Amino acid sequence: MKPGESLRPEVGTGLVMTTKRRWLLAAIALWLAHGCASTPQIAPEPSRDDKLSRLLKLEDERSLGDGEVVLGLSDSIARVRARAAVVSARVGGVDANQLTALLDDPTDFVRESAAFALGILDGELSSDAIQALTSSLEDDSLTVRARAIEALGKKGDADSAEAIARALARTAPRGGEPYEWAEDLEVSIPPGDDPRLDLRLGIVALARRASLRWSWDLLATQGSTPRYVWWPAAWAMSELPGDERAPLLRYFAGSLDPELRVWGARGYGSLHAEDVPQHLRLLLSDPSERVRIATIRSIASLGLAEMAPQLITLLDSDTLHVQATALQALATLDAPMTVETLIDQIGNENAWLRGLALPALAKQDIDGFWLLLAGLGHDQAWQVRAALADLLGRVQGERPRTLLRSMAEEPDARVRARALTALARAEGDPEDASPILIEHLKGPDPFERLAAAQALARMGRSEAGISVQQAFLEEDSSEPRVKAQLLAALGSLDPTLARETARAALDETDFLLRRQAAAILSRLEGSQLTARPRPSDHGVAHYRSLANPRYTPQAFIRTARGEPIEVELFVADAPLTVQNFIRLARSGFYDGLSVHHVVPNGRVETGDPRGDGNGGPGYAIRSEVNPRPIVRGTLAMLNHGTDTAGSQFFITHLPQPKLEGTVTVFGQVTGGMNTVDRLEPGDTIESITIWDGYTSPYRAP
Repeated sequence: MKPGESLRPEVGTGLVMTTKRRWLLAAIALWLAHGCASTPQIAPEPSRDDKLSRLLKLEDERSLGDGEVVLGLSDSIARVRARAAVVSARVGGVDANQLTALLDDPTDFVRESAAFALGILDGELSSDAIQALTSSLEDDSLTVRARAIEALGKKGDADSAEAIARALARTAPRGGEPYEWAEDLEVSIPPGDDPRLDLRLGIVALARRASLRWSWDLLATQGSTPRYVWWPAAWAMSELPGDERAPLLRYFAGSLDPELRVWGARGYGSLHAEDVPQHLRLLLSDPSERVRIATIRSIASLGLAEMAPQLITLLDSDTLHVQATALQALATLDAPMTVETLIDQIGNENAWLRGLALPALAKQDIDGFWLLLAGLGHDQAWQVRAALADLLGRVQGERPRTLLRSMAEEPDARVRARALTALARAEGDPEDASPILIEHLKGPDPFERLAAAQALARMGRSEAGISVQQAFLEEDSSEPRVKAQLLAALGSLDPTLARETARAALDETDFLLRRQAAAILSRLEGSQLTARPRPSDHGVAHYRSLANPRYTPQAFIRTARGEPIEVELFVADAPLTVQNFIRLARSGFYDGLSVHHVVPNGRVETGDPRGDGNGGPGYAIRSEVNPRPIVRGTLAMLNHGTDTAGSQFFITHLPQPKLEGTVTVFGQVTGGMNTVDRLEPGDTIESITIWDGYTSPYRAP
């Protein structure tokens, strides 16, 4: 074989050609155009770095490059083939069969990338693609088997759980159980360095498919004890259905390892054994905050109102995250004996707790709630007023609707938007709310206007179609998803107006809007329209350093909560996202932004200049879903759908296996995780400093 020729058969139709043949034909055409006057000068084949940079540029543009990405699937360079597989899945519009062909590639990394790409491809997989992935369960490479397992867990069929379990049975260790594998949950092991990757992803895949039968055969011994004393096994037992899990959950809940006790306590919340309340009562005094949080949630899930007095005790003496979780639990339990304590919480100096105490009090004593509300006056924290609006949307009667109509005129746009959303959810006459919502289609805030349009769509007020269309045509905000979502609301209200509006929007400059327009037209006309790609402002040279980074950048996030949060940024896994994060950090964009949402035992969310989860930098970036694990301290982008992220990100408190392969993971905390644990809503980022190995980490004044 000569240099430059493809090592693989041609993929797809006869129009696809090898890279060398493409360049040769171009040279011949140039020679013929000059009248054959001289010997043709055949341009050299692009280098590996040129091809990788070009693929990254096309991905950023959301383009397949007139077949160029598909052509990369048969490139002579393995890394190019692998990258083309992932890009084609992220961009979409490719046939799954073009990816399944790579499952027979001679290079392990290419087969691994193809399996991962099939798992993130939009839509359902064909039976042929599922069968190809099932065959890959016998691959010699552990990482290929692991990614095939992961893809089948997401997109397999009714037989996939059995196939996964049988494949793992051939390779999983046996004898000498239980296997006790301690693991540092704050370390993101690169997938290629994880010796148990197939087993971990297999456990997650079986949990995704809710298959207790095949999970049990893998995770339990004949004596109903755990085969693996390992956090993924404990997590899976907390996820799966069925009371047969009871002995394994008891084992994990009684472990000396607090990370295992967390999952045992969490699993109790879906268990109906008689001794569960007794175990939960003991776990409420566990020395680990995370175990207590998981226990409280299980108490709420099971409706154990008799344990409300113990929750009240926690409100007096425990950490803020535990107190917040206890208040959330009391909003679901029937525990009238807690009313006096909840009234005290309404006056708590912490706005987060005040907002959570409102629904808890309304649950226990609705009359007392209204009486107290009448004398409260205007809370200084907009977050508390927004929480009240959310609550009123769930309370029956004319009184909450009257108050919501008043809150729709709030001076703070963030509260107005929440009040409009709640007004559409509150029970009552929709005709009463429609004029208010239509009026707010002309409001001064883009998300206020969007909330009004979505509320009208939710209520099915088709007569408002003209007004929503007018709001769409007049929308000129810099928020990239607002106009696209206005068009989506119009599509729900009036298909005729939506069709003509969407057809005109196909030529708009904003990619999210073009994509929404194509989706509406495809649905209404039964076609398969795709949005025109987004042109990049940069040439291929700009993407070269991103495709081949010289250093692993580090970020230092400073808050008032303690030591800086040190982060390793995954520039090789999410180059466009890391570049965007670095640019925003160095510009000072994040300085002074708040932590706008915290889910105890879940994650900390920040990066929103509005502070309500809607804001961003005024543009959207590509989603770069990748194979990185999501463990404790992982950074990932927040979004409102594919390609809608901008500046918001979250940091996890605990592993989130079901999110893996669905979000853009772009970093891992390597120091200062205790600071992350202490963050609460309202805390602010003081600064983010970047060190990338060759650019000064200090910003100019």
